[in-house]
Amino acid sequence: MGAMRGEYENLRLLLLDDEQQRLDGIDRRLDALPETLAESIESANRTGGASRLARALSESTTESLEVAVRRRPEAVVHAVFPVIGPAIRRALVEALRHMAHDLDQALADTLSLKVLRWRFEAWRTGVPYAQVVLRQRLHYRVEHLFLIQHQSGLLLDHLSAPGVPDIDADAVAGMLTAIAQFVHDSVRAEGAAQLGSASVGEYRLLVSDGPEARLAALVRGVPPSALATRMDELSEELQARHGKRLAAPPDTAGGLLEPNLLADLHQAQPVEGERAKPRLRWVMLALLAAALGVMSYRLWLGWQWSQQVHAVRADLMRWPGFVLLEASSSRRGELRIDGLYDPAGGDPGARWNPGTKPSGQAMHIDWSLRPYLSLEPALVARRAARVLAVDSTLINGPDAAGVLQLTGTVPFAEWYRLRHGSQMIPGVTRVDLSKLDYRGSPEISSLVARIEAARIGFDTAVAPDATAETTLQSLLGDVERLQAQAANAGISVQLHAFGLTDEPGGSLVNRDLRMRRAEWLAQRLTPVLRPPARIAVDLDTLSALEFHGITRAALIRVDLQPTGSATP
Repeated sequence: MGAMRGEYENLRLLLLDDEQQRLDGIDRRLDALPETLAESIESANRTGGASRLARALSESTTESLEVAVRRRPEAVVHAVFPVIGPAIRRALVEALRHMAHDLDQALADTLSLKVLRWRFEAWRTGVPYAQVVLRQRLHYRVEHLFLIQHQSGLLLDHLSAPGVPDIDADAVAGMLTAIAQFVHDSVRAEGAAQLGSASVGEYRLLVSDGPEARLAALVRGVPPSALATRMDELSEELQARHGKRLAAPPDTAGGLLEPNLLADLHQAQPVEGERAKPRLRWVMLALLAAALGVMSYRLWLGWQWSQQVHAVRADLMRWPGFVLLEASSSRRGELRIDGLYDPAGGDPGARWNPGTKPSGQAMHIDWSLRPYLSLEPALVARRAARVLAVDSTLINGPDAAGVLQLTGTVPFAEWYRLRHGSQMIPGVTRVDLSKLDYRGSPEISSLVARIEAARIGFDTAVAPDATAETTLQSLLGDVERLQAQAANAGISVQLHAFGLTDEPGGSLVNRDLRMRRAEWLAQRLTPVLRPPARIAVDLDTLSALEFHGITRAALIRVDLQPTGSATP
């Protein structure tokens, strides 16, 4: 039995030895796979099989990354933070810098003639203003585009615009790399901070750094801020498209920059704007002059209207008895006035009739006035002249105490009315008539004084004394002259005869004696009286006469009244 087992094993070894060795080899290779996998990947990279390996692992790597992000997002964030953080900061800084640059340019050109020309062009062509500004601002040209290896500084590719003189691209690449390294070392910047742009005369150098290569553009003119962003996008596209080829030696690289890339960056507008045709220039100047003329004319009309309103306000402020509450104007040619006015000062609306032109332009004033009584001296005097029915030239004042004085000469009827009338005048406390006379007043007053001073004496009863006749003749002459003067002045003369007695005698006897002496004097004067003059014996007022020392006498009192108003 043992012999058969040994033979069986020998037979199995003879039949399966090769297969067993092959399986053992496979097992050994599988056991050594973790150690040999890294060497295999490195060998594939050296022999050009990296692309095949990358394609083979891309799907699995993508799925693994998705699973890791879903399961452990914080770990993934911590892992990519050193890379994403600086990139985000750089993007924000560049965006803010571009925004500040554009805002500064917009503010600088807000009120310039160039902006006005652009706005007119947008209105004339119907193109949005933003597009016109964008088209006018893009006055630049990308003349050279360099792709430079990041670490070595060697030139990978170079494009030039048509008609641009040739330059030593390799020397430019070397100098640019040296400058970028100098800037990086000088500022000791952390992370991926690199040279972004530089200005050389009328040229501007824009640089976009990638992981393997540096893209640099030499731009003539003033490029927009968006060009730097487009450079970054182009650098990312080149990195994604060519990958490791950008890190390869320059002799194996080539054709990395396609000609259409330069056309993508190179705007069609020239650096120097085309000169406008002379006719268009003159048309623009004419339109600008017309606009300035219309604007100047409107400004002149506005200034003239403001002067008119100012003149109306000034006149109303000087208007007697007018209080201006408000003067408003909703548009040129129309004015609304709110105020208080004293009718004694007149209606101010009569000065500015609708359609009148006080200062050149037609004006319509809407009046909203309320009456009131003003205590201005001029209006008080005017109101007093109307109430007293006298000429305003006779009135002086009123003074600070409210006293109104009348001076001058007036007809006797008016003088008499003012003396005997009583009127209430707002703003006047008293009317002073001491300096107001009537025509012929000096002569008439003198005659009246002499007539009233004459005394006809009596010895007994009604027997005149020795001087009575002389006094009587003088009295008759004065009465006649008074009548003549009074007739010329429109005055009616009325005489009142009174008789006087001494103390002795009873009251009835003395009363009868006074009556007889008054009648005696009246009879002597009656022949010289001419209508409307008349004489009356007045016994009731004897007690009011002052004592003159002569008690046996008769006398005359004179009463002057306007013609036609005397009473019998």
